[in-house]
Amino acid sequence: MCLILLGLGSIALGMTQLQQEWLAISALGVGFTLLAWWLDYLESKSWGKPNMIKRAILSSVWLLVVIVPVAAASWLKQDNSLDELPIISFDSYQNQIHGNKQRQIVRIPAGTTMPLNIELSGNLLDKTIMNSLKVNLAEAIDVVVSGEETEGIARIVGGMWKSDQRPYRIRKFQLSSSFDRDKGPEAKLTLDIDVKK
Repeated sequence: MCLILLGLGSIALGMTQLQQEWLAISALGVGFTLLAWWLDYLESKSWGKPNMIKRAILSSVWLLVVIVPVAAASWLKQDNSLDELPIISFDSYQNQIHGNKQRQIVRIPAGTTMPLNIELSGNLLDKTIMNSLKVNLAEAIDVVVSGEETEGIARIVGGMWKSDQRPYRIRKFQLSSSFDRDKGPEAKLTLDIDVKK
């Protein structure tokens, strides 16, 4: 029951894929070990006959033991010094002198056109296919930059900072194919990726 609550809760809270992986590791690594010990303890009858109150207490403690390490890891990973960095516009960043080593936040405005590079490979393809699509940003984003290199940390303006370690959720992944007499075989890939604020 607790595992089901963890799974539903992680989806309802909009946890990123990486946070869900940490939660699964905590539940399976720490949680199952603790659960096995508790079941053995309850079977020894030294705690008395289990009733609903005792089960509720054990379930609550189990959830705390599983959730606290994940929450602590997420909290410790946050870099509060980012809010003290200077914010400059994308145009100002492009006009800076090359070789500037300053750590700063570059704000890229909504509507900015950027390439979305796609790489496809697999055993059915004779070579890796690389293509680029031009997409427009729907919202402004802040990117942390040191000199001329991005640090892999970004946020939607007003949102929380995210590292590039999967700060997204894939809402829809669908690969379908069709075969038309005139056009021949055709494949369609549908992805709906959500970056949480």
